[in-house]
This record gives sequence, C-alpha cells and structure tokens, in this order.
Amino acid sequence: MAIGLQIKDGDYVIACRRVNFVQNKEKTGRDFAKMLMTDAVAQETPTKYYRYNHNYGTYLNRRQLYRGVGKNRVIDIVKSLLELSIQNYIKLQEQRTNLSASEVIENIDYLAYWDPVKKNTVSIKFYIELASGEELEPEDFELRVV
Repeated sequence: MAIGLQIKDGDYVIACRRVNFVQNKEKTGRDFAKMLMTDAVAQETPTKYYRYNHNYGTYLNRRQLYRGVGKNRVIDIVKSLLELSIQNYIKLQEQRTNLSASEVIENIDYLAYWDPVKKNTVSIKFYIELASGEELEPEDFELRVV
C-alpha cells in the first residue's frame, strides 16, 4: 500500500503536530489529478530537472496544439492526448508492487466538452473505477485552450 502526504488547497496538512497522510481511494484520485496537471517533458521543451519517468504527465496544457483548428478538432486532440496520458499512467501503476486494490485504476471513462459558460474552456469529467470495485467521485478538470 502506498501513502502520500495530505494536501489541501496546495498546502500540506499538519494537525496536532503530525503530518496527515492519504492512502487508498483518496490517494488514487489525488495522484491521477496530479498527473493531469503535470506537463510531460517534450524534446522541444526539455527541463533542467531530472525526471524519473519521461512519460509521466500530459501535453494537454500545450496551447499551441489547439491553434488554428476548429472546435471539433480541439475535442479530438484533447481526447487523443487524454488516451495517451491515461495509458502511460496505467503502465506506471502496473510497474508498482506496493499498491492495494483501492489504488489500482481498473477503468476510466471521461467526457470532454466545450464549457457552455466559459467559452474558451474544454471541461473534462472523469469517472474512475478501482480494482477494489470502488468508484471515485466524478472529477472535473478544466482546460483553457485559448
């Protein structure tokens, strides 16, 4: 079983002189969201930091990928990038031996659509099933493309 530090609003949670940890279902949701917020390393944008796994993260935040294409094509690009990111994330999980069934993603469904209120934003809703049979609360992710 893997554990991680609890984070709330970007800060580590420390209560009663101890650090709070998260595990199981809560950690899985947090780790997946973290992967979506992390930019993958590209050859044309190398990082000066050592990255243990170059396939971690996503290219979703690279706005230049969406320039000059129609709205339907933007959704297609987002879906393609999501599929690649999800596949890489699951491959990383398969390499780990210390995960409980509540930390292993069994299936991910998502819906990507143009936000009707925020006109230049693609919203993505994730539905994640775990190997334990549990489901994570549906997660929302917003991607500003313009």
